[in-house]
Amino acid sequence: MAPTPASASATAAPAPSVTAGPTSAPARSPTPVRVRSPTPPRTPSTSAMDTAVPVFPDDAPEWLTDAVMNLTVTPLGSNFKAVLDAIIRIEGANNFNEGKGLSTSLRPEVVGAWIKDGRGRKAKKIPVIKKLQTYAKDWQAWWDSLQPKWRKRNSHGQWEIGGEYGEDWGTLDCPGVNGLISVAASLYFWGRQLHEAREEKGNAWFEENIQLWDAALNDVSWVLDSFSAFLVA
Repeated sequence: MAPTPASASATAAPAPSVTAGPTSAPARSPTPVRVRSPTPPRTPSTSAMDTAVPVFPDDAPEWLTDAVMNLTVTPLGSNFKAVLDAIIRIEGANNFNEGKGLSTSLRPEVVGAWIKDGRGRKAKKIPVIKKLQTYAKDWQAWWDSLQPKWRKRNSHGQWEIGGEYGEDWGTLDCPGVNGLISVAASLYFWGRQLHEAREEKGNAWFEENIQLWDAALNDVSWVLDSFSAFLVA
């Protein structure tokens, strides 16, 4: 909803600055309005397993190439690869500088275990999610806590995808070895374990649970695509 214009006699805080997201390019106006994109959501990543791996710039540091490649051992589709591609662009736009790292508050244990293992470089143990349905709820709480203040929810309580995005990325503006790559890791081990459990749990169980993962993946993909577009604009 667009903010009500201030009267000539009143002083109001300036409207937050927003930029068109990658899925739409609405015309800008003196008072920007966030709009939903008419572009359909991404096709669920489970429709095909994309085996392609991300491409790195020549100056990409070893920590990034090693971490990303560790998250491609089990292919999880083109949408997940798009998340990794966006992270590579974001890190490049930040000149591969180190940040302070994402907050560990509410962070899934599987991410901490992956970091402790050198982000796969020690290869001692693949992180295991004990309860997948509990993990989905815990992951959502963590992701919610990382969202910029300008993001809005729809009538169903879900984060809106598409339209315009703001310029203050808050907690997500976190380059470096303990930054956004941790979000990708949290999705990777979740998706990987769902696929590994499919044969044991059955297709009905899998389809119910993979929908939660797909929704999380789509949201992360839009946010990181938008952040990447903002940084390189």
